[in-house]
Amino acid sequence: PKVLSAAVAMAQAIRSNLDPKVRELAYLKVTQMTDCHVCRHYHEILGRKAGLTDSHFAQLDKFELSDVYTEAEKDVLRFTEQW
Repeated sequence: PKVLSAAVAMAQAIRSNLDPKVRELAYLKVTQMTDCHVCRHYHEILGRKAGLTDSHFAQLDKFELSDVYTEAEKDVLRFTEQW
């Protein structure tokens, strides 16, 4: 129960306290790391609504070398990879 309540609290904070574009980048990085195609499909739709482009999706695996991402977005992706 403690782990579940902490996970729910974290998910709620992510949904309410992060810019939608940045939030969806983090979710997409997780879906890439876990190879969840259903989640990726869902978060690509939400990411497009938040302003992500085809280039964002295509270059996610090589974001460090990409000029599509801002430094702040790269920081979020780096942080996400550490989980």
